[in-house]
Amino acid sequence: MLFRILAYGGGGIFLLLSVALAYRAFRQHIVAKSLAHPLPERIAQGMFVRIGGIDQWIQIRDRE
Repeated sequence: MLFRILAYGGGGIFLLLSVALAYRAFRQHIVAKSLAHPLPERIAQGMFVRIGGIDQWIQIRDRE
């Protein structure tokens, strides 16, 4: 009997966690879509910058 309670409870927790993660992914998609805006020209730039006394390469590109 205790095993059944634990099994059903674990299934309920798994279901609740799955629904919560699916909702989070859906909201992230909606926010990302609202923040994205098409640019008239492509952006592609790379350069060395000094961060903490160390030269580091950074590259900024937009999506295709």
